[in-house]
Amino acid sequence: MLDKEKLQIATEYYQKADYQGAATVFEDLALENPENPFVLINLGNSHYRLQEYGLATKAFLRAKLIMPRNKEISNNLSLMQNEIKLEQPSLIAYNYMSFAESLIFVLIFNVLFLLRKQIFVSRPSLSFVVNLFFLLSIANAAFLGLSQKLQHKAVVTQISTMAYSGNSESFSELFELLDGQIVFLLHQENEWSQIKHSGEIGWVKNEDIEII
Repeated sequence: MLDKEKLQIATEYYQKADYQGAATVFEDLALENPENPFVLINLGNSHYRLQEYGLATKAFLRAKLIMPRNKEISNNLSLMQNEIKLEQPSLIAYNYMSFAESLIFVLIFNVLFLLRKQIFVSRPSLSFVVNLFFLLSIANAAFLGLSQKLQHKAVVTQISTMAYSGNSESFSELFELLDGQIVFLLHQENEWSQIKHSGEIGWVKNEDIEII
């Protein structure tokens, strides 16, 4: 249950441009309501105002997983990415028809087709075409969902962090990552994470990234 008193306090902080206060309260609300996209959006907006791009990206992408077609989330992400001008991996497009939606359309269409009297009687090929389209949509949604699960993402939350060739600062430096950059998480070992970015693989400290 969303704490309306906390929400009011967070909103007042934000309206008064106290973005740090707003972020703190919205963070508490997000911990209590991790599936509430509107809390996550406001949390992302607060971090964005503080120029904490990594934390803002994390909040926006978590909200997008819940509301994949929300234009506000997409616009906020696009605006922020244009501002920070960082090289990012291609994110899976969430605007495709979902698995459940595709399945429902297929079932509805087939029920209507089976109950037809004069509908589509002279056009049996239309049934095949429509069914094929929706079945491909289902396959596409399932593939995208599987890809999303297999490719765990994280975002850099420090102003900058160095990626090393091994899980220690004694290894050689490979490349630098900046606040807000999205990476693929490959493996975690003790206090280090193995990540992939722009085709390069390296190790960064766990404290420097947040898993999306």
